[in-house]
Amino acid sequence: MELLLPAQMTDSALPITSLEANFPQLLPQLAACLKQNQPQQAVLCLEAALLQQVQQRLPLQQRRAQLLKHLLNQAQLPSPATLADQFALSIRQVERLVKTASGTTAKVLTRLTRFESARNQLWHQPDSNLTRLAYELGYADQAHFSRDFRAFSGRSPRAFVKQVRQWQQ
Repeated sequence: MELLLPAQMTDSALPITSLEANFPQLLPQLAACLKQNQPQQAVLCLEAALLQQVQQRLPLQQRRAQLLKHLLNQAQLPSPATLADQFALSIRQVERLVKTASGTTAKVLTRLTRFESARNQLWHQPDSNLTRLAYELGYADQAHFSRDFRAFSGRSPRAFVKQVRQWQQ
């Protein structure tokens, strides 16, 4: 995930001491990766920690703008906690920003984007396995998938598929 442009990082320095707060969790991860002969994974862990530090130093407005840009490019939204961590914002800031930008809560927006993904998949591939689709979209089970689908479309996924097949004949 590309959060920062190279121009944003040019001529900036990040002292290694800024990672001290992350040392208690970072050092065991790095040691485990190196012990398992996975140096590439260790580099990825260190890179993520450094990017998080740089991200935290960006002005609040810039982090908010990046979050909105990121949300617009997502087929499926991560949780507010994950977004807060990625963009160095509080969970409450993420929730307020999503509500301001979309007019709805992060939870409803997540449900809506999952529904749209399901609807698009079923429109283009009506023979899709509904249980597999539910799991691919992050639902705990098919019942939750069906409930969300019915809430947004007014019909069950099976009824939608049946209607799509009729239209496509």
